[in-house]
Amino acid sequence: MITVVIPLYNKAHTIKDTLNTVLNQTYSEYEIIIVNDGSTDNGVQIIKDNFNDKRIRIINQKNFGVSVARNRGIKEAKYNYIALLDADDNWHPDYLSIMQDAINKYPNSSLICSGGLIKNANGSIVYRLANKYINQILPVNFFENPFLFCHTSGTIINKKYFDKTEGFPPGMLCLEDFALFMQLALIGKFIYVGIPISKYIGGVEGQITSVTAEKKFKLLKYVCFFYNFIQTKRNNNVDNIFNIYLKYDIRNRIKNFMKEQDLRGLDYFIDNLSVENLSLFSKLEIILYKKRYIALSILWIKFTKCIWRMHRFPIIGEKINSKKINPKYRIW
Repeated sequence: MITVVIPLYNKAHTIKDTLNTVLNQTYSEYEIIIVNDGSTDNGVQIIKDNFNDKRIRIINQKNFGVSVARNRGIKEAKYNYIALLDADDNWHPDYLSIMQDAINKYPNSSLICSGGLIKNANGSIVYRLANKYINQILPVNFFENPFLFCHTSGTIINKKYFDKTEGFPPGMLCLEDFALFMQLALIGKFIYVGIPISKYIGGVEGQITSVTAEKKFKLLKYVCFFYNFIQTKRNNNVDNIFNIYLKYDIRNRIKNFMKEQDLRGLDYFIDNLSVENLSLFSKLEIILYKKRYIALSILWIKFTKCIWRMHRFPIIGEKINSKKINPKYRIW
């Protein structure tokens, strides 16, 4: 049995479609907890007017943010396995059935994530899928590529392991989901479901993914907190792939600052990384970044990326062999 947790804040325009994708599941042994995080629109009323299902439970709270809302929903859950779903995303009708199969196969896992589709604002569809693991359900190293493997609405967490973490960090305006996912991956087994059965809907009003340059700069403090927080959660059992990932991802952010000529963001990012994170890099490399040797820095980062690719980890944006995907899940 599964508890579905949906945080709700001013998503009256999408919550009906999202709930329908849950209630249309081929798997039926679940409850739905909707945590209304102080919405000021009529989203709750839309739920009450359109749905009369005993499995739906609404919890109202003040606007404390999505982390607190998710933590509250998980705390109130009856069942041990928690399926996370945002109020503007969708599931394939077989989503919970396939994820339950993964639970049955690996009952002691801490984190299970599925592949998915991304529907962009212009209507185009792209895959969020690891090519090498298509159609497979198997344990993999989460740190091969966390941002490819996981998306909140394609994730199931084991409450037994969740209770050993600090949960979703309250107050974070971005990356709060990965701050939890990485905690779970560091203490338990990660299972990947290589089937695109969740759908992220892009271009929806209120999404953090579409922000101005100024708002992007203000979010940087949460990005730095994320990297520093994860460093504090590492343990003696962490293998080298964790370090490889962390170095690759930090370098990639530095490269993006430089390519966008966002020198204010670059300086803030480097100055606010912890000593533990900076120690991943040589003193010479840090000098390259701090002195703003942009051309040389970008060349160096591209070189290290080639080395990273030699590990043959899954890559975001790689061409997906869609013919390998069951036609039922290819486009929906």
